[in-house]
Amino acid sequence: RYIIFWSFPAMALALVLRAHATRAILGSGKFDWTDTRLTAAVFGIFILSLVAQGITLLLIRAYYAAGETRIPVFASAVTAVVTLAVALLGVEFRSIASIENFLEALLRVTNVPGTEVLILPIAWTLGTCAGMSVLFVHFSLKHGAYFKRVLPTFLQAVCASVFAGLSSYVCLMSIGDLEAGSTFVTVVLKGFVAAAAGVIVASVVYWVLCNREIREVAESMEGRILPRGFAAKFAVPYATSAEESSQTTL
Repeated sequence: RYIIFWSFPAMALALVLRAHATRAILGSGKFDWTDTRLTAAVFGIFILSLVAQGITLLLIRAYYAAGETRIPVFASAVTAVVTLAVALLGVEFRSIASIENFLEALLRVTNVPGTEVLILPIAWTLGTCAGMSVLFVHFSLKHGAYFKRVLPTFLQAVCASVFAGLSSYVCLMSIGDLEAGSTFVTVVLKGFVAAAAGVIVASVVYWVLCNREIREVAESMEGRILPRGFAAKFAVPYATSAEESSQTTL
């Protein structure tokens, strides 16, 4: 639940602020504006697999802890096959101008040389998601209540990430997007303001949706950063299953 809770908003913000992060970290010396745009596009594709990476690591450890190694090996094989297949097919489909133009326009790298490298992160991201899907589906079938228990968090996180990404993007458009001549201080300040706007909006959406994880985070911060009773005052208590209630009692 917490992987989903944190990863979806982080993924949305990183996707919107990919150019700022790239420019702030790598934008010096011979690393010019063209390099920034291409690297930001690669980073944006990689970040789409953030949730899948977190869930994959968690479930693989769960299988190994249970002494089951066949499913993780099979999922790794699926990841490898899908990655190679998409990479090979991407080389073929790249010759189709409409597909190439669409991807370049979507990732804002039109007229940037070297866009053929985008095939690699696309293949890797799709392969990672495919491997995660194998693990998640098998785990859900084996443990029937698993999917139902994470579904509310999943839907709330998707909603929060959409609003966080939109608010961050609107904020960037309001204060001015990144340009080739932007200084390091300007890049950092604009990125920080947009990221802060996204975090605030994501937190508000979580509160409005009565998200369980945001309440638990608030409860853990009471007495340190937040005043006592803050979580109980501003959040509706979440429902617990019979299994969770028994575990709490124990």
